[in-house]
Amino acid sequence: MMSRVVALWHTTIKVSRQKILNDALGFCMISPQLRRQVHQGKRTYSSLPPMNTAALGIPESGIRDIMERAWQAEANDPEKRVIHLEVGQPNFESPPHAVDATAKAVYEAKNQRYISNAGIYELRVAIANMYTKRAPAVPTGTENIMVSHGCMFSMASALMTTVSPGDEVLVPDPGFPNYTQVVQMVGATPVYYRCPSSAQWQPDLSDIESRITPRTKLLMLCSPCNPSGVVIPPRVLESALEVAKKHNLYVLSDEVYGDINLDDPGVPCASALNVSPDLSLVDNGRLMVVSSVSKSYAMTAFRVGWLRASPEVIQIATKLQEPFVSCGVPFAQRGALAALTGPSEGITDMCVAYAKRRDIAVDILRAHGLHAYTPHGAFYILVHCGMDSTQFAYRLLDTASVAVAPGSAFGIEANEYVRISLASSDDDVREGVTRLCKCVLES
Repeated sequence: MMSRVVALWHTTIKVSRQKILNDALGFCMISPQLRRQVHQGKRTYSSLPPMNTAALGIPESGIRDIMERAWQAEANDPEKRVIHLEVGQPNFESPPHAVDATAKAVYEAKNQRYISNAGIYELRVAIANMYTKRAPAVPTGTENIMVSHGCMFSMASALMTTVSPGDEVLVPDPGFPNYTQVVQMVGATPVYYRCPSSAQWQPDLSDIESRITPRTKLLMLCSPCNPSGVVIPPRVLESALEVAKKHNLYVLSDEVYGDINLDDPGVPCASALNVSPDLSLVDNGRLMVVSSVSKSYAMTAFRVGWLRASPEVIQIATKLQEPFVSCGVPFAQRGALAALTGPSEGITDMCVAYAKRRDIAVDILRAHGLHAYTPHGAFYILVHCGMDSTQFAYRLLDTASVAVAPGSAFGIEANEYVRISLASSDDDVREGVTRLCKCVLES
């Protein structure tokens, strides 16, 4: 009798441990290598509780995968040179006056201490003034601004403030993969709306509305768009805001590329804040905007971003800084302040350079019969490769030493496309796109 009890006990423990393992793996999105390590008992501790299933369920970045492969290829062969067209990072230096202000600030005692959860006051004033200039009909004061650790944590703060576990968030497809990650981490469900190639990657408003359910809480927008470089026309943005108002949704507008206007360098692209004379669409407490100095000023390492929202949202989002980052980095914020209040010719110069590279890429694509559309903002263009984009990206890297981001990293709609970044030299764009076209035509 006792032996039967012991056998039953062992069976129960085995089943329970397998269930814990399955739960911990979450969504089956964990890497195959890690799954093998867990099942084989390598580098694991079976007596510990399972890890966070939301964190385990976040897929690895397809962009980072290519970046790591490209770096490894160069490390393995010092004579090998990869043309990097996969990275969404400006290849320009940060504004000298911003760097100087940062360096000076480091030596000042006030910038070696904690600062307000919401960021330094002077920077919040400068950001509020910027939005007042761009959208004068919509009042913006420091009570509408929170500065955080980059655009991504500003976005995360907005979502943590407005979205609860079990809610649904409408996310563009294709779209920045980090959207999915942050939505999952707050316990919400990403629901993807189409921005199809047949519509030149513009959002399908009817598809957005068809996916709204009683659980839908927030609509995410991005213009200029990553990965397509498409600028959403003001009328389309206004219509999206009308859908949100109709269904009582929050709107989070990612405008980190808002200054990168390839057709009119120096003039910001339309913001969700200024697309409609109907203030009930833009000044109603539901619209939130995030941006940063990363793309406009080539200051990605400074990690300074912000959230523009209603005072009620800002109050809660500011409170959320304490348990996660406490506060921002004061000397980095001083540098951002110098960038926003100093000379802005650098933005225009970058846009002119990006536009030139865009034209180089478009001309080569057109010559090879692969041109489908022309981007007007940001510094990206999607190219049809005619096969699984990850496999194509691997092949292009292995056979032609060109790194591009697979479209599958951004969603189902771009699965047979690759993203080219124009944040490289003219010569690299010219040579890299030429090699890409040859690889497509040979596939």
